[in-house]
Amino acid sequence: PASEEGEGETSSLVPELIALAEAGDRDALFARADADFGKLSTEDINELQLAMNAAYAKQPGVQEVPPKLVSEAIQAAVQTRMAAASETIAALIESADGDVNIRVRRMLKAAESPLPLLMVLQLNIQTAYQESNEEKARILMHIYTLVNEELEKKVSRVNGLLNKLMRMDNAGIRDNVLRHHLTPVEVAPAPDLDGDGGGPTLAAALVRPSQLSAAIATLVENTDMQMKATVGPNDDLRFENMDRIREVAKEARIVIGDVYGEAEMNQFGADLTPAFTAIMEWKARQEGRVPEPDAPSSGSTRPVLTVDGLKPPPGPAA
Repeated sequence: PASEEGEGETSSLVPELIALAEAGDRDALFARADADFGKLSTEDINELQLAMNAAYAKQPGVQEVPPKLVSEAIQAAVQTRMAAASETIAALIESADGDVNIRVRRMLKAAESPLPLLMVLQLNIQTAYQESNEEKARILMHIYTLVNEELEKKVSRVNGLLNKLMRMDNAGIRDNVLRHHLTPVEVAPAPDLDGDGGGPTLAAALVRPSQLSAAIATLVENTDMQMKATVGPNDDLRFENMDRIREVAKEARIVIGDVYGEAEMNQFGADLTPAFTAIMEWKARQEGRVPEPDAPSSGSTRPVLTVDGLKPPPGPAA
């Protein structure tokens, strides 16, 4: 897999896949996405999403753009691996030999990509809850947690934080974790040549608000892509997962307001509003309040979509 280190720098596959799509060679595109599926990284998926957004912005009204075809090819590659991933998870559950932590690490090491495994676990957990099979749900949740903990060891601090928050059910604990990571702490300056302090004391947070907003936006994009691949047009399931991410974002926004003030809090919300537009429009439809797709102009009576939900329209310009 591409995640292994020590093999030199790896370049993104996205430009090559988009080039195949632009050439109209659908068969070659799908074959390449399948052959190199294990080399696709999270960064590649993010790059693809940005390319897709840019393509639609340049060609409004166009239904098919090359990056979208690449996305479909990757989703097809995921689907072909779902059955094998299901068998792997089933074998892990049925096996009672050895430490489950060791078995999970071996499973991930042998896997071409963790993506199908995570998707199977998510779907099976949901099914277990729907069938009121609490024991099976508990086992699957434990495996899901172990898989994420192993993956967190290989990701950045901000992504590790976000993964941890998404697994926590207790809002109070999430608040404590957010405050620990977002609150700046004093960092002593490096000693100068005389052995004394080399300069003023600095303050730094483990994770900056801008880093967290970028990571949340990326998680929303990746989650939406994964859910579309597994549940198709089922908006209820698709947006249920996204709403959990939105709740974490709302909690983070409150903490940022407490720690940094209103301006930083508002900037955090503004940075995330585009990521949550789809789910907020869906929630508005569910409640019979459908805002117009274009941004409201001055004096408009239409509500505004934000990370926190529908807000009253802006007042008339001064």
